Amino acid sequence: TKILENKVVSANAVMAKKLELKDGEKLVYLKRLRHVNDRPVMIEHVYLPYSKYGFLSKIDMENCSLYEKITEKTGLQMLETNITTEEEIVLMGLSELDAVFVLTETVYLNTGNPLHITKQVLLGDYFKFFMSNKVNQLSMNWKKM
Repeated sequence: TKILENKVVSANAVMAKKLELKDGEKLVYLKRLRHVNDRPVMIEHVYLPYSKYGFLSKIDMENCSLYEKITEKTGLQMLETNITTEEEIVLMGLSELDAVFVLTETVYLNTGNPLHITKQVLLGDYFKFFMSNKVNQLSMNWKKM
């Protein structure tokens, strides 16, 4: 990823409504050129509320993951999919090409200090992840779906 712009801008009415902010509130704006095998494949424009993510405007984002930095500072959860590793195949009785969810999070004490980090490898047959603009929720089914 190449960072083309990293600056603070003001939210217009549309942005403010989508992010549930007031018109004119500050945003962190990141313009990124995304690559696959050294080939530019995407221009991405990211707008984040400055009140929560202002720290991003003050760090070099060129050689780091946006979501890792957000998770590192805020403890937000990240959910991704992955192909099973050798260890997961053996421990969970999976096949080589089974897909799994990988959930990582940082848990914080009420003091704001980190308590621990966790990485969970989940079988998609038993878990559903519900996403909304208000609340994300992971639920477990005790029977295979």
